[in-house]
Amino acid sequence: MLNLKNYFMRTKLLLFAFLFFGIFGCQDKVELKKETGVVLEKLNSAPKAIVSKEELPEWLYVIVDQWKDPISHKAVYKGKWKERIVYYEYDMHSSCMFCNLFYENGERVSLGNDWEDFQSNSKNWVVIFEFIPNWMLQ
Repeated sequence: MLNLKNYFMRTKLLLFAFLFFGIFGCQDKVELKKETGVVLEKLNSAPKAIVSKEELPEWLYVIVDQWKDPISHKAVYKGKWKERIVYYEYDMHSSCMFCNLFYENGERVSLGNDWEDFQSNSKNWVVIFEFIPNWMLQ
C-alpha cells in the first residue's frame, strides 16, 4: 500500500526543487542577456557588404551551402578580434550564442574565459552573407 506521508513529502520536495532552480535559472538568463547585449548591439548595427556564396572561404561555403531551412533567418558576420579575422554564423533559432564562431582558417573559436574581452574588443562587424526566409519578407 502507498505510504501517503512519504508521497506528500516527495511531492513537496520536488515542488521546492523546481521552484528553487526555476528562480535561479531565470536570474542566469537575465545576466546572460546583459552580457550578450554589447555584442548584439554591434551585430545589429553592422553594415551589409553582401558577397556571393562563391566568394566565401571554402570552409564557410560548405557551411552556408547546407542552409536548407526556409524557416530561419541566417547570416554570416565578419569581424575582428585580437587582430584576427573572425566569422560568426548567426541562426535566428539557435539557442547557443556564438557557438559558431570561427577564425579565418575555419578553426572554431572557443571563448571560454575570453568572453568579456570578446564582448568589449570585437569590432568591425559586417554582414557578408544572409538568408532571409520568404515569411520575413512579406
